[in-house]
Amino acid sequence: MNRISPLTRYATVAIAVAVVGFLVVAALILPVQRPAAADRVSTEGQANLLCPALPTDRAESTVALAAPDAAVPGDLSARRISETQADPVPAGALVHRPGNESPVQVRADGARSAEFGAAVLARSRTALDRGLSVSRCLTPSTEAWFAGVYSSENARSEIELINPDSAQATVDLQFFGADGERAAPGGRGITVDAKSSRVVAVESLFTSDTPTSVHLTTSIGRVAAVVRQRTSDRTAATGTDWLAPATLPRTSQVIPAVPGGTGERELVVANPGERRTTARVEIITADGTVAPADADQLDVNARSTATIRLDAGLKEAAAAVRITTDQPVIASVRAVSADDVAFTAAADPLQGRAVAAIGTADGVAGTLQLSNTADTTAVVPVTAFDESGEVGRADVEVPAHGTATWSIPGTGSAVLVDAGQLTGLYGGVVLRSTNGPGLASTGLTVPAGASGASAPQHDPGVAR
Repeated sequence: MNRISPLTRYATVAIAVAVVGFLVVAALILPVQRPAAADRVSTEGQANLLCPALPTDRAESTVALAAPDAAVPGDLSARRISETQADPVPAGALVHRPGNESPVQVRADGARSAEFGAAVLARSRTALDRGLSVSRCLTPSTEAWFAGVYSSENARSEIELINPDSAQATVDLQFFGADGERAAPGGRGITVDAKSSRVVAVESLFTSDTPTSVHLTTSIGRVAAVVRQRTSDRTAATGTDWLAPATLPRTSQVIPAVPGGTGERELVVANPGERRTTARVEIITADGTVAPADADQLDVNARSTATIRLDAGLKEAAAAVRITTDQPVIASVRAVSADDVAFTAAADPLQGRAVAAIGTADGVAGTLQLSNTADTTAVVPVTAFDESGEVGRADVEVPAHGTATWSIPGTGSAVLVDAGQLTGLYGGVVLRSTNGPGLASTGLTVPAGASGASAPQHDPGVAR
């Protein structure tokens, strides 16, 4: 029999203790995600965003252009869609310009295309555009999806189509309602002249007591599209906001930046496929991820749109909503406050250095909402800056399967979120007026290609 010497025995015990100590320390360290540096976009990169036209009749309106880091090479400029002369935006600057009734095209070149943002804000106490409206500016494409478009006696919607190219674009619209695909004479072959925009009033195509969803495609050219929605109570306007495009149909969708507070929270899910599906609904709050009582499932027929109320399950909490299905779907949430309405659509996860060009405004407070679907805590560096420079920064700790918020400092400030290569992180900004009616929710500008969204395919019919 081999005997183990005391020295060998003690060495073995020491090694075991060291291994256990290492594992304990590792267990404390590994569950935290910290953003790895995102790869910079090549200096040959270019990105274009299109900002919707802004109401000017009895409404305050602003276009915000953000180029956060002065050290990033490349140019940022902006011009009206119909003009050829562009105005430069200085590196490291945040610029606010009065809104106008013409869409604005924002162009970023070189590495700047990986770190910039643009957004629009409109606010009115009275008249048709009563309330607070905020939207990030959008990338032109050949396809867009919108969940939750309202066209009834108490709600009117307009689809703005913006063509940045030097050739005409042709657009087709499909509508999916509660009872299936809707006939919409006039929804096909809509032409948008070169370097111009066109507004399509949904009520001119049909009306419906329930929300519908829209699939936009172009047969020629490309457009940026956004929906402007106005609600009323038959006697006066009760709220206005933009609805941005949702992510392309998928079997898993996350709707970030659902505002907390009282009022209706309505989930809208559209199923463009040929088979019925059941959506499993979860809400992601500061307390974790749960299935809301009596609203944990939603049946959606083929080529149809369905809704379910979430306010009882949310219990006034700031949240994100996650849905999973066996058929690709799109989704959004409508949030109603005492004096306004806001819409937030399913979004891609944040990666790279994402920017919200409007984080606060004069008389408007903003809150950054970050939700984490990963199994580990994420620590996310965020920075607020205004026209004079940085006004605040923090490392926001977002728990696994939870939501965290950060009150954005300053007035007229923007936000830079350094998500790096984190996984499962979603976010947006919720804005509230401090001196009048107003609620809005908006997404962030994510660097082109950073989110993992499907890469655009070459189409010879797309204008260049």
